[in-house]
Amino acid sequence: MPPTNFTVDDNVVHGTRNGSRTLEGDSGAPVYTVRSDGGIAAKGIHSGGTTAATANPCHDLRPVHHAPRLPADQLKGPAMRALGVAILLAAALTATGCDAQEPPTVGFGGPNPAVGDSAADALAAWRDFPADRHPRPVVLLGDPAVVGRGFADVAGKEAFAARSFTLTATAPAAPNPTARVQLPDGAADLPIVAAADAFTALSRSGLLPGSEPKPSSTYPPLVLDRVSFGTAEFRTDRGAATLPAWLFSGPGLLDRIAWPAVAPEAIWHLGALADSGRTGRVSPDGRTLTLHLPEAPTACDDPAVTYHAVALTSRQAVAVHIEPTRTAAPTRANCAGDDMLRLTDYDVTLTEPLGGRVVLGPNGSPIAISA
Repeated sequence: MPPTNFTVDDNVVHGTRNGSRTLEGDSGAPVYTVRSDGGIAAKGIHSGGTTAATANPCHDLRPVHHAPRLPADQLKGPAMRALGVAILLAAALTATGCDAQEPPTVGFGGPNPAVGDSAADALAAWRDFPADRHPRPVVLLGDPAVVGRGFADVAGKEAFAARSFTLTATAPAAPNPTARVQLPDGAADLPIVAAADAFTALSRSGLLPGSEPKPSSTYPPLVLDRVSFGTAEFRTDRGAATLPAWLFSGPGLLDRIAWPAVAPEAIWHLGALADSGRTGRVSPDGRTLTLHLPEAPTACDDPAVTYHAVALTSRQAVAVHIEPTRTAAPTRANCAGDDMLRLTDYDVTLTEPLGGRVVLGPNGSPIAISA
C-alpha cells in the first residue's frame, strides 16, 4: 500500500547549474563527486530536463546532506546496492523535478527552425521536402558528428563541444565522385565531398549561420592528425544508416570522429535537425504507426489525464501530437507520485501508406521510424 502520511525533509540543499548537457528523461540520475582519495561521495538526485533538446534545459539538483561516503573500491555488491537505496530514497523525498509530465498542450514549440506551436506549423516547415523522390534525401537526426569511444581527457571533450579543432594532417580528395549507398527506399549513388569540405562543415556544425567557431577559453583545440575515408553509422529518421564518412583521429580521441562524406545536397538540412529521441515503427502495409511517446502522469490530487495520439498529415510529413483528456476526479487521493518520464506505445492509423514522408513528434522534431 502506498504511504498516506508525509513529512517534509528539511535536510536538503537545492542547487542549480547552467549549461546545455541535460535532456528530458535525465531525472533520477545520481549526483556525486569524486574525492581526492578516490572515494565517491553521493550527493543526491538530478531532477533532469524539460525538453528533448539541449536548448534551455532545467538544471535542478537536489543534493541530500547525509549521503553515504564510500571508497570507490567498495562500490560493489551490498555497498553498491546500499548507495543505490540511499539515492533512490533521496529521489522519493525530493521528486519534484523538471520532468513532471504536464499534458503536452504546448504543441510543437521544438528546437527545429521554423517550427511553431501547432501541428499545422510543423507540417508547413516540411512543405518542401521531396518525400516521393528517389533517392529520397537523407534525414540525419541530431549532431552529424559521431564520436567513437570518447575522448582521452576532459580537454578533448570540451574542445569538441566548442568545435575547436586543429587539423595537422593532409586532407585527402574524395576517392570517387559518388558512392553506392543502401537507403531505406533502395540503393543509390550519392555524391561525395573532399575531406577538407567535411572538416569545414564539422568545424562549423552546431553554430548559427554566419557565426565563427569559438575556441574554448580553457582548453586548447583538439588536434586531428589523421584523416581516412570509410563508413560510419548515423541516426536517421528511418533508423540507423551506414553512410560514407570521413574519419578524423588524433591523440585526444580514443577512436575517431566520423562526419558524413555525402554531399550536403543529398542530406536534408545537414546539422540543422534536432533529434527528438523518440522511436517508432511502421506496419508492413505502411498504414499504422506505433510510436514510443510519454505516457500520461499518475494522478494523485490532480484530475486524472489520459493521452491519445492524433496525426495531421500532408504529402510531405505526418505530424503526431498528444491530446490529453481530463476526467472529473483524481484516480487516487492523498498518494505519493514521482516525476519519472515513462514512455508507452501509441498506435496511429493513416489513411494512406507512410511512404517517404517524415514523421514528426510532439515537439516538431523527426521520429526515427523502423520497419
